[in-house]
Amino acid sequence: ALGLQFHDTDDVQIPGKTSSSGVDSGSSATRLFAVMTGKYSSGTGHLGLYYQTGDSLDNTDFDGVGLMLGVEYPLRKSIGTGEDNMSVLFEFDTKPFYIGKTGAASLGLRYRFMNAGHVTLAIVDVTDAAMLTLEGAYDFGAK
Repeated sequence: ALGLQFHDTDDVQIPGKTSSSGVDSGSSATRLFAVMTGKYSSGTGHLGLYYQTGDSLDNTDFDGVGLMLGVEYPLRKSIGTGEDNMSVLFEFDTKPFYIGKTGAASLGLRYRFMNAGHVTLAIVDVTDAAMLTLEGAYDFGAK
């Protein structure tokens, strides 16, 4: 998969921000990524490489190349039959620009629609920030 992610904050309080006001006003960041996915015995593995730039937290430490990886394990064993399915997802991102730290683990649930895409509800950075995210994807190659 190839993708482009744009993150924008507008007058948002960011934990750990060192500015005098503690508010990040109107900054943004962009990420261009490629992700490979492979099946293993009972689940799926993800490996992604990305390049990002921007000033989401007024910090250039998050610019450049990063890595994301994860595993997805189906809650039902009927995966591959063309049925909708729910799975547990664990991911790690080396430069999550949206929370201002190096390295963060995410834990979530992913609902796959019959060969058409998925919706994911996850807790990002389960050890510290614990941000709730909702994302979706559509498979343009679906038959």
